Amino acid sequence: MAPPKKYHEPVTLRLPKDLLEKIDQVRRQQPEIPSRQDVIRQILDDYFEKNG
Repeated sequence: MAPPKKYHEPVTLRLPKDLLEKIDQVRRQQPEIPSRQDVIRQILDDYFEKNG
Protein backbone atom coordinates (compact mmCIF):
# COMPACT_ATOMS: atom_id res chain seq x y z
CA MET A 1 0.00 0.00 0.00
CA ALA A 2 1.31 3.44 -0.88
CA PRO A 3 2.18 5.90 1.89
CA PRO A 4 -0.14 8.86 2.51
CA LYS A 5 0.16 11.47 -0.24
CA LYS A 6 0.27 14.46 2.10
CA TYR A 7 3.79 13.55 3.24
CA HIS A 8 5.26 12.97 -0.20
CA GLU A 9 6.04 14.80 -3.40
CA PRO A 10 5.58 13.15 -6.78
CA VAL A 11 8.68 12.22 -8.78
CA THR A 12 8.38 11.49 -12.46
CA LEU A 13 11.12 9.63 -14.28
CA ARG A 14 11.62 7.60 -17.41
CA LEU A 15 13.30 4.22 -17.09
CA PRO A 16 14.76 1.99 -19.78
CA LYS A 17 12.76 -1.11 -20.61
CA ASP A 18 15.38 -3.49 -19.19
CA LEU A 19 15.23 -1.75 -15.80
CA LEU A 20 11.43 -1.90 -15.79
CA GLU A 21 11.64 -5.62 -16.53
CA LYS A 22 13.92 -6.09 -13.51
CA ILE A 23 11.48 -4.15 -11.33
CA ASP A 24 8.64 -6.34 -12.61
CA GLN A 25 10.66 -9.47 -11.77
CA VAL A 26 10.98 -8.24 -8.18
CA ARG A 27 7.24 -7.56 -8.11
CA ARG A 28 6.40 -11.10 -9.25
CA GLN A 29 8.56 -12.62 -6.48
CA GLN A 30 6.27 -11.17 -3.81
CA PRO A 31 3.10 -12.95 -2.64
CA GLU A 32 0.81 -10.03 -3.50
CA ILE A 33 2.15 -8.18 -6.52
CA PRO A 34 2.87 -4.59 -5.42
CA SER A 35 2.82 -1.59 -7.72
CA ARG A 36 5.99 -0.50 -9.44
CA GLN A 37 5.99 2.59 -7.23
CA ASP A 38 5.93 0.46 -4.09
CA VAL A 39 8.79 -1.73 -5.32
CA ILE A 40 10.89 1.32 -6.17
CA ARG A 41 10.21 2.71 -2.66
CA GLN A 42 11.25 -0.62 -1.13
CA ILE A 43 14.46 -0.70 -3.18
CA LEU A 44 15.31 2.88 -2.17
CA ASP A 45 14.50 2.19 1.51
CA ASP A 46 16.75 -0.89 1.47
CA TYR A 47 19.56 1.04 -0.21
CA PHE A 48 19.48 3.92 2.27
CA GLU A 49 19.17 1.57 5.25
CA LYS A 50 22.37 -0.20 4.13
CA ASN A 51 24.28 2.86 2.92
CA GLY A 52 23.04 5.66 5.13
